[in-house]
Amino acid sequence: SYEYYQLLLQMYRKNSCQLLNLLTDTSSWNLPPEMRQALKTIKKHKAEIENSFVLPKLTNGPIEGVNNHIKVIKRIAYGYNNFKHFRLRILISLKNNVIFFSLKTKKLLDLHLIV
Repeated sequence: SYEYYQLLLQMYRKNSCQLLNLLTDTSSWNLPPEMRQALKTIKKHKAEIENSFVLPKLTNGPIEGVNNHIKVIKRIAYGYNNFKHFRLRILISLKNNVIFFSLKTKKLLDLHLIV
């Protein structure tokens, strides 16, 4: 189990398809039931794991952060009765955000659109 676990860690750190193939070769592993379940899961998702080694790492973290920030503003700003003011408050609070700068460079953010 320990050796299998260490190879699993190396595979993840090195993004190695060769180690993945070695890990999925069941004939050479005598594992306890818990690790057999992990091996079964790795075999089931082998193609996806190989793709994750080849393709660049993508994340939706920045978008989730913006969504969370908007929800906090929405909760705090319960009394806004004008959507334009609410939208302006969101855009002002996101002025240091990557999304704001991408909007600004595309010239989608003109003063006459937000006021």
